[in-house]
Amino acid sequence: MLREIHPISFYKVISMKLYRNTGKPLYKQLKQVLKHNVQKGTYLPGEALPGERQLMEMFGVSRMTVRNAISELVQESVLLKRHGSGTYVNPKTTERLFLNLYGLVEELRMSGQNITIELVSSLTKPAGERTRKELKLDNGDTVLNYKRVIRANDEPILFTNSHITSSLSEVYKSISLDIASDVIYEHLEMCGYNVTDARQMIIAGFPNEEEAEHLKCDMQTPLLVLYRTTYLDGDRPIIFSRAVYGRNYSFNLDLKRGSYLVDG
Repeated sequence: MLREIHPISFYKVISMKLYRNTGKPLYKQLKQVLKHNVQKGTYLPGEALPGERQLMEMFGVSRMTVRNAISELVQESVLLKRHGSGTYVNPKTTERLFLNLYGLVEELRMSGQNITIELVSSLTKPAGERTRKELKLDNGDTVLNYKRVIRANDEPILFTNSHITSSLSEVYKSISLDIASDVIYEHLEMCGYNVTDARQMIIAGFPNEEEAEHLKCDMQTPLLVLYRTTYLDGDRPIIFSRAVYGRNYSFNLDLKRGSYLVDG
C-alpha cells in the first residue's frame, strides 16, 4: 500500500541549500535535493512526496520550479505521478547501478546507516608530489587539504584525506560549504559545476599513524585503501583523496547479469 509521508518528517530531512545567482537553475538544484533523498532512503519505494505547496514553502520557490524539478525526475523514472493522488517514489529506484559516481560519504549514507562526520583538520598548503601529478598542478601550487573521520552507528568506519585544487577552494568559501557535514559533489553541481567521472584504485594496505589512531586499530592492521581523483567536464581534475576503510566496513556486491547492485 502507498503511504503518505507526514510533512514534519520532510522538514527534518531536507538539509541541502538552494543557491541563487549561480550557473545552475533552481529547478535543477531542487531536483538534485529530491533525488538525493530518494537515493539515501529518506523516501522509501512507494512513498508519497510532500505536495507542491509544501515544497514551495520549504525552499521559497515558485510552483513552476517545483513542477519542472518533479517533471524531470518523472522522466528519469525516479518518481511516479498518480493522477489525483500525488507523486511517489518509483519502487524500481531501490536498485542502484554500481558504476554510478557518488561521493564516499554519500555512498555510506545511501546504505541506510546512521552516518556522522568529524572534521579533523582543514588548511591550505603546498601540494605534495603525488597530489600535483593527480591534479595537474605546478610546483608551488596550493591545495585545500581536509581530513575527516566518518562514523557509522558511532563506530569509525572511514578516514579520508582530500585535496581540492586551489582554483575551486574559493568557490567553496563563497558558498559557505561546511566540510564537516555537506555532500561536496552535490554542492559543486548546484553551483553549476558538472562532476562527470572519477578514476580510483582500491588496494589492500596499512594505515599510517594518524589513520590508525582515528580508526582505532594498529598500524599493522591490513585495511582497504582507496585513491580517487574526481573530474569536472573537460577532464579537469578537482579533488584527489586517499580513503582508508576501518575493520568494521564490509563491501558487498549483488551481481546480476546486465546490471551491478550495491548493498553496504
